[in-house]
Amino acid sequence: LCTVTSEKGLPLRKGPDSTYAQTDLLEFGTSVQVTGKSLQNDLWVYVYVPSLDLYGWISASYISRTSVIKEPDITEKTTAESESKTE
Repeated sequence: LCTVTSEKGLPLRKGPDSTYAQTDLLEFGTSVQVTGKSLQNDLWVYVYVPSLDLYGWISASYISRTSVIKEPDITEKTTAESESKTE
């Protein structure tokens, strides 16, 4: 998860640029889940806003990561699978 860091709020937009229509204004401290990023540049990310049940585009410059979902450790899984196959 990430958190909005702009004290003035952060516009949630229909597309990855400030020229797209604003659909909402996210307040400072709002939690968002980044689900994608713009192919044109890394400055815009596509997010899900759980508190509003909305999706949209925001500037990545005004968010900070607050938690990371742990990726599965493939090495551990492979080792466990190998052990069960040798029994």
